[in-house]
Amino acid sequence: MRFCRLAEQLLEQETLALPDIVDILGPRPFPVKDSVIEYLQELRARKSQEKDMAEDENEKRLEEERKAAIESTKFDVNAEEGPEPKDGEEEKEEVDAAEPATGADEKKDDKDKDKKE
Repeated sequence: MRFCRLAEQLLEQETLALPDIVDILGPRPFPVKDSVIEYLQELRARKSQEKDMAEDENEKRLEEERKAAIESTKFDVNAEEGPEPKDGEEEKEEVDAAEPATGADEKKDDKDKDKKE
């Protein structure tokens, strides 16, 4: 059963460090030298530090992305902008321009015609 777990871990990670092997197979049947125990502890501490550093870097990257997103959506107070037309206002202006002149414009045209005659 332990060897199956070892095989599965090797398939997932391709390489295993001594602490990983000890975790999977359990303690050795004979005593380990103090230097090997210190080495195992150092490897575990280093692995933990690397994991913490990776998490910190990921958090910093996410924070930078969040700030960039906020910066890209900030409102420019100094930007000049006309009033936004309401729905249908643009269409009304276009229709007004297309309609023939009425009222005062027609009277003016009539006076011009009278003068020519």
